[in-house]
Amino acid sequence: MNIVKAINQPLPNFTIDFGVLLAVCVLELIRVIIARRGNLTEKWWPVFIALLFTIPSAIGVVYFIMWQSFVLRFEYIICAIQLALQVTEIFFGILCLLPICKSTDYY
Repeated sequence: MNIVKAINQPLPNFTIDFGVLLAVCVLELIRVIIARRGNLTEKWWPVFIALLFTIPSAIGVVYFIMWQSFVLRFEYIICAIQLALQVTEIFFGILCLLPICKSTDYY
């Protein structure tokens, strides 16, 4: 969508929008890898770090909805769905953290 927007409406903020998109993609990739590792090993710190990485990712998605220079309707719908999924990820991440933090490790 960024390429379509750059061709149809050459805006001066295209580089900022593309930079935010790249940052959100990298953050999401790191967050998913860390959360998966924390869930499989049942350790609390990777899950907690993944929950912390959700916050800047959600701020990036809010940027796409509210502060971006030109927002398409389809992009608005996709970003709203992503925000809803991030809220559910935070909820289930907290639910995953509760039993992990209670358990004792026997060596």
